[in-house]
Amino acid sequence: MSKTEAAERIMEIAEEIRGLLREAMELAGKDEMAYNRARSYWYPHILTSLGGDHGYLGGSMCSMEDTARELEESDEDEECDHPWHEEGGGDRCPRCGSDGLLDEDRY
Repeated sequence: MSKTEAAERIMEIAEEIRGLLREAMELAGKDEMAYNRARSYWYPHILTSLGGDHGYLGGSMCSMEDTARELEESDEDEECDHPWHEEGGGDRCPRCGSDGLLDEDRY
C-alpha cells in the first residue's frame, strides 16, 4: 500500500468514525443530561481530532486529516535513490521495498 493509498484509507476511516459518532450522539440523546454532557466533553474532542469542518473554536494539534495530508505530501516528495533501482539487482530494493514493477505491469 502506498502512502497515498494509506492517506485515502485514513480519510475513509475518519468518515466511518463521524458516522459512528453521530449514532452515539443519537443514542446519548435518549437522556438530556447525558446528551449535554457528551456534547460538552467527548463529542467535540473526538470530532476535532478527526479534522475538517466541525464548528468548534480551536482544533486538534494533529488531526486524522493532518496525518493523511502528511502521508500524501511525503509520498509525492519521496523517491528512493538506492543504487538497486539503477542496477536492477535482487528481488526488492533493500531501502524502499520496491520490486521495480509499475502497478500496471503486475497483471
